[in-house]
Amino acid sequence: MPIFYQYILAYLIVSFVLGAIWHVVFFKEYYKKLAIYSNIEKPRFSFGFSAMLLQGIVFAYVYPLIASPWLFALGLFMLLASFMVFAEAGKQNATSLTGFVAIQIAFCAVQTILITIVFLSVLSFN
Repeated sequence: MPIFYQYILAYLIVSFVLGAIWHVVFFKEYYKKLAIYSNIEKPRFSFGFSAMLLQGIVFAYVYPLIASPWLFALGLFMLLASFMVFAEAGKQNATSLTGFVAIQIAFCAVQTILITIVFLSVLSFN
């Protein structure tokens, strides 16, 4: 399998598993308290998966173009935080804006670390 598709697959697996476990298992009750996601009881995984597929395609294309994995990680974190934290915070009425920003920044940090490690692993196996 070409490395481009391996990056996409790696991004999908890590992001989908982390996203589902983080939002629907570990922190579901906290997100309910924040009243940020109105559909947390019945998430539409197909939409999340579709978004992750598009993101994976872009990141799989960009990753080999960036000389440093740390620079990639910084860019990935900033991009994820821009639409998963700040754009959402501007559109939603969370019961605690600080709480929402903090938990989502933590999520973006964990996702960035895992994606970067997995991308480095894919590269080292090829």
